[in-house]
Amino acid sequence: MATTKTASKTTKPVAKKAPAKKTAPVKHITKPVISAQAAAVDTKGVTTKPKAAKPTKPEGTKSKADIAREVFAKMRNASRQDILKAFIEQAGLTKAGASTYLSNLKKEQK
Repeated sequence: MATTKTASKTTKPVAKKAPAKKTAPVKHITKPVISAQAAAVDTKGVTTKPKAAKPTKPEGTKSKADIAREVFAKMRNASRQDILKAFIEQAGLTKAGASTYLSNLKKEQK
C-alpha cells in the first residue's frame, strides 16, 4: 500500500490594520507671489537667482542679421563661399552661423 505525505498547512498571523485616521479637509493652497528682486524657487524647491534684465541696444546699431541682409543684397550673385566669408568678417558670425543665415536669407528670397 502506497503512503502519501501531506504537508501540514501553517497559517501566518495576519496583522490587523489600524483604523484610518480622520484628517481635516485640505484647504485651498495659494502660491506666494514673488517680486522681481526676490529669489525664485522652482518646483523642486531649489532657489535660483533672478534673471538679469537684457541690455537694450543703443539706437543706430545694427544686429548681425541686419548686417548679413545688407551683405547678401550686395553679393547676391557671388559664390556661396564668398558670401560666407563676408558674413564671418563683416557680421562677426561663426562658420555655422554664417551658413545658417545664408540658408535663411535664400529661403526669404523665394
